[in-house]
Amino acid sequence: MTTITTTCAGCGRTLAIPERYQGRDLKCPDCGHPLRVAAPETAPPAPPEPPSSAPVFPDPAPPGPGPIPTTPFDELDAPLPEDTALPTTAVYWRVKRVGALSAATVSAVVYALLGLLVGIGVAVASLVTPVAAIPFLRGPLLGAVAVIALPVAYAAIGFLLGLAGAAVYNLAARLTGGIKLLLE
Repeated sequence: MTTITTTCAGCGRTLAIPERYQGRDLKCPDCGHPLRVAAPETAPPAPPEPPSSAPVFPDPAPPGPGPIPTTPFDELDAPLPEDTALPTTAVYWRVKRVGALSAATVSAVVYALLGLLVGIGVAVASLVTPVAAIPFLRGPLLGAVAVIALPVAYAAIGFLLGLAGAAVYNLAARLTGGIKLLLE
């Protein structure tokens, strides 16, 4: 496989890109900076194999009906034929930013489910154990309030914690570059 070696202007990383992407607009998988794959000015005698840390770009989709991919990475969602051999090299990706609202929403749902479990536990315990701390909330009434109020309270706390956690992660990722994930 013939490759074109280029350097990303955004992060300075050396990328080995297959020659079939010549003239296309791509994004650096490390920093997302746009780059155009230019033709090599002189044909090298023997192009070097890309280093193991260089990203491997997927084959372009065959022409046909359907949406035209905007980047070669859109093709990763398409199902692979049964006889397709998967690449054996490791691909690293960085999580540089987390959507704060997305993280807060997921956190709120997880905490609400935990609150529901705690509420069910309180409801069962209220039927068995007398509670003298709140005289008007006894037995089934305490259980009903716990099953409704605890998930709502837990969800609100989870939303705020998810929002704060995403904001702290985004700040830390801006300073450190983010989490590096190995995808195989």
